[in-house]
Amino acid sequence: MSTIPALWLSALLLAACVPLGMATTRAPLWARLGWQAVALLLLSLLLAPVLGSPLAPEFAPRFGPTRLLEQLLAIGWWLLVARVAVLLARGAMALGNPSREARILTDLVAGAIQLAVALAVIAFVFALPVRGLLATSGVVAIVLGLALQNTLGDLFSGIAVGAERPYKPGDTLSVDGVTGRVTEINWRSTHLKVGQDVAIVPNSVVARGRLLNRSAPLAATSEVLELKLDPGIPPEDALVVLDAALHAGNRFVPGIEPGVTCTALAGDGTTFALQFAAASSDVVGQVRSEMLARVHRHLRFAGMRLAIPGQAADPPVTVVTPLGVEDLLAHSALFGAMTETHRTLLGRRFNPIELAVGDLLFSEGDRPEALFMIAAGVIDMITGPVDAPTTRYRLSPGETIGAVALITGSAQRATARAATIARAFKLDENDLAACLDGAPELATDLEQTVDRAMRAMARQAAARGNAAGEASDVFSGRLRIFVQRLISAGRAR
Repeated sequence: MSTIPALWLSALLLAACVPLGMATTRAPLWARLGWQAVALLLLSLLLAPVLGSPLAPEFAPRFGPTRLLEQLLAIGWWLLVARVAVLLARGAMALGNPSREARILTDLVAGAIQLAVALAVIAFVFALPVRGLLATSGVVAIVLGLALQNTLGDLFSGIAVGAERPYKPGDTLSVDGVTGRVTEINWRSTHLKVGQDVAIVPNSVVARGRLLNRSAPLAATSEVLELKLDPGIPPEDALVVLDAALHAGNRFVPGIEPGVTCTALAGDGTTFALQFAAASSDVVGQVRSEMLARVHRHLRFAGMRLAIPGQAADPPVTVVTPLGVEDLLAHSALFGAMTETHRTLLGRRFNPIELAVGDLLFSEGDRPEALFMIAAGVIDMITGPVDAPTTRYRLSPGETIGAVALITGSAQRATARAATIARAFKLDENDLAACLDGAPELATDLEQTVDRAMRAMARQAAARGNAAGEASDVFSGRLRIFVQRLISAGRAR
């Protein structure tokens, strides 16, 4: 093959590589590497008889169109070498982590390869000395480094983050007092989505700071809630109540046990840390809100107060007085609207019971014989087989169990089991009958109270789109029959 046809064929091959490269930008990496390697091989075969070795090319002796074309083809050859080398490096890094490319590292390797190729072009194509250029560039690099030290610090920190990979896009990260989901990791910074905002944290801050990856090793997000209680409250008592509040949550991640620890003692309060987990960062706010509500309820019914910063306890030992049955009835959504006199009459008939973990109040399918008011602890309402039960919901202090089944006469729809050490008050059907017999006007008050509660539930259900008004009327009718039956039973005794 003569020189001129080989040069023009090489020029056509390089010209074809440009549109082909643009058309295959979204092709798989190995496909792009394949066709560019083939193009490099063909170009090497065409240029070998004309220029010889790329490391010692033999150009036309005189400067003219032929020599210019030869130099342009040599530059094109080196650019293809750089492209193939970059794709090879990117493919090797992708094999190490198929889920995602290390963008910062691949960019760094690509920059190093392109810089080396630029120096090779200067040295081999234009036959210029590069030693002086390197010395000059070193001085320029020092000047730029001093002027851009903060930016360069972020850049090299980004390289370190890309190499170590302590987190990835999608993880929930806490750094420098900011917690959010990682949306992007680039050369200079890490982007965290915090609510509706995006926090841009410089990589130098990430490298220096203390990181907490809340998505490793699980996707669940852990949270810590700190609170101070009155310093006069014995910590061992507070630990029992707070542990019950933790286990009352309905949104926690199965398999991740919540816990509470006493972390500090001071004259103005005892500090406790409550640790729990949410299924993902998207529901952390909801889980935290539920936890705060549960803690408030358990502390209120246990008679425990939050600490006042800067104010020591007086007297030094606080007397913790849990709410009695009459106070529980007053705070109850079911009995709270009754008159104080009638609540007192009912309260005298309630009997206290103590429950260990796992103790049953009643089982699914049992005939209802009593209702219960929870005074402390957590009660699980579960369904299904004994060896693999399903928790439907959890009840906390101040809530009533078994009232609907007792009034309607239907079998219990779930098993009530103590999830923690618990205390409750029990009102038997016979005690309620004796109470109604001694105070017939209590029947009217009880009927009105339950009727108001059921209609309030019906309104809430209607607001959610559920048709519950008819069910409320049916329940009210059954309530009247139930009350009349109890009065008759009391009189018969």
